[in-house]
Amino acid sequence: MTDHTPVGTIQSVCTGISVVEHPVRFWGLRFRTRMTLIQMSQASLCIHSPVPQSAAIKDFIQQIQPRRIFLVAPNTLHHLFIGEYMRSWPQATVIAAHGLGRKRRDLALASGKDFNETDWPTELQAITIQGNSYLNEIVLYHRSSKTLIVTDLIENFTSQSPGLGWETRWMAKLSGMWNRPSPSPEFRLYSHKKALAAALRQVLALDFERIILAHGDLIESTPRRTAKDCLRTAYEHVLH
Repeated sequence: MTDHTPVGTIQSVCTGISVVEHPVRFWGLRFRTRMTLIQMSQASLCIHSPVPQSAAIKDFIQQIQPRRIFLVAPNTLHHLFIGEYMRSWPQATVIAAHGLGRKRRDLALASGKDFNETDWPTELQAITIQGNSYLNEIVLYHRSSKTLIVTDLIENFTSQSPGLGWETRWMAKLSGMWNRPSPSPEFRLYSHKKALAAALRQVLALDFERIILAHGDLIESTPRRTAKDCLRTAYEHVLH
């Protein structure tokens, strides 16, 4: 997908799914992060990896008039702006990556809470990626659109990716991440290879044709290369 969302603009990806991009600086690198909004049945809305809540985003949510809101802080890095949404939507169910509650003591996060203990929507399957205790990432699978939604599990920086600083391009090329979907640097620091491989096989068993990721170009299946092939190739060193 080369048609990038302008910063702060809500753009539809497919039926029921929209994204918003926001510039970030991390470890001195400039790039963009991406929030995903998933509209479901029974007036439910899932907000995955929140970016700053602009007036446009707040209006978008209000127009949906959701009866249920799920706020997902999907790993221990993607949590900075969730407090804004918790204050605006105090009725929301908060799902946070395991361990984030210790990092964000200022927020009453449901860290480590089992999805089965909530009224989690059946349209979304949630999987916690074991084997990387630094991130403990939660990925989502939207069944009807066959979309996998991740944050740092895989990144896809190319010459088409907007908002990249020269230092980000240099780092991506130096680390072999340029023009090829790759694990983020944080996911290369896995702590338990077997657990990570088992989680990846669980994800690869899903029938997805698209990957919405936090950093870089979205990954769409093509006749030459499927989204599943991209993820499998990126983690070939773990799976074999």
